[in-house]
Amino acid sequence: METEAENNGSSQQPNLDADGDYIYRGKPDRADSAKTEAERQKFYNDAITHYTEAIDLNPEDADVYSNRGAVYEDIGDSEAAIEDYSKAIDLAPEDVLLYFFRGTAYRCTDDFAAAIEDFSKAIDLSLEKSLFYSFRGAVYDDMGDFAAAIEDYSKAIDLAPEDADVYSNRGFAYSNIGDFAAAIEDFNKAIDLNPEDALFYHDRGVAYGNKGDFAAAVEDFNKAIDLDSENALFYSVRGVAWLYLKEWQKAKADLTTAKEMGFDIVARFHKNYESVEKFEAKNKVKMPKDIAALLQRK
Repeated sequence: METEAENNGSSQQPNLDADGDYIYRGKPDRADSAKTEAERQKFYNDAITHYTEAIDLNPEDADVYSNRGAVYEDIGDSEAAIEDYSKAIDLAPEDVLLYFFRGTAYRCTDDFAAAIEDFSKAIDLSLEKSLFYSFRGAVYDDMGDFAAAIEDYSKAIDLAPEDADVYSNRGFAYSNIGDFAAAIEDFNKAIDLNPEDALFYHDRGVAYGNKGDFAAAVEDFNKAIDLDSENALFYSVRGVAWLYLKEWQKAKADLTTAKEMGFDIVARFHKNYESVEKFEAKNKVKMPKDIAALLQRK
């Protein structure tokens, strides 16, 4: 089985939208309750307009640049966000969160070197470093430098040993270097800390599958489905695990369920295994024709 492998800004004078509602950092108040995408975008556009007006009135206020940058991030304009965060940093170079915000925006543009530089600066400036180690570790993951990622995740864990997500992230990094025993140990810890998170069982199940223990993988995928029966991914990975176990009808049932839920089982299977024929040759199995047909490209 292949590896599947709220930011708090400084406050400022609150701006008001046309209806008299406050606009907060990151997104306008009520944006989450918008009934349509057009309505949501209007809230974001109003926020940018108000922050721009505030900047015109006081161009030396780093908080307002930061807040406008956060709105740009929310609408997916990472380049504009970086420009605003950079201006904020020029005005407040000791504000650790500004480097963190800009680092996340750089990561969105795949400028990993710049992201690492900003997260490193945040680490240097901050007394509470665990979050920044974790985010820098994620960038190293993006770059494929899994040893550096593991090192940063380990530092984050030393500083915040109750953060289940960091154990999960380190588990994936261990999986990516083929150390599935260490990965499973980290996923165990994540589950101990948050036993109601279905994704952690999925993650551990994938590690068991990569280790070749498909019975244990199925057990974890069962638990993931018990906790979140609407996640098509869980049925898809359990279906593949059944293929390894030659439980053909169970495999067909799960793969069919995932497909009916809208999951592209064919694209996922070919991404991981290239083709039905290569899967069969590598694993010395011969799928029934109806299951092979489910997984063939048209």
